[in-house]
Amino acid sequence: MLTPPTAILSFLRPLLGLCLAACSGITGAAKPTDAEVALEQALARWRTVRTVDYSFKSSISCYCPIDYISPRTVTVRNGTVVAVTNRTTGAAEPVGERVSIDSLFGLIRSELAARPTNSQILYDTILGYPRLVKLGMPESDAGSFISVDSVALLPR
Repeated sequence: MLTPPTAILSFLRPLLGLCLAACSGITGAAKPTDAEVALEQALARWRTVRTVDYSFKSSISCYCPIDYISPRTVTVRNGTVVAVTNRTTGAAEPVGERVSIDSLFGLIRSELAARPTNSQILYDTILGYPRLVKLGMPESDAGSFISVDSVALLPR
């Protein structure tokens, strides 16, 4: 005796629904992590300021040569780093190794994608710029710490 097609379909329809629901999590977009949400919120605050001219003080802590980790003042005009001053010596330095705040956001995004559990980032609650960026684990992969403070918006 053959089972009517409608009876088979009525039996299979709920199972098919469960399969589709289970598979949608595999093929759908992953839910953003808390760190990714915080990054996007901070970036939105930074973009609201709409500044391309600013300076900031930064320090880097890593297992690097002392010349690299000395505290600096970075000046950005029209979104491009135009000057770097060593805060210890007062000497001007090449701009090639220092990044703008916008570039720092890109670095954070890349790091969160590559190593989401080995990052700690704190953002300024008003302007949104990254105040502290801890990347990696110093005890295991020579991670680094970047701190940014005293962001000053420059007149145009």
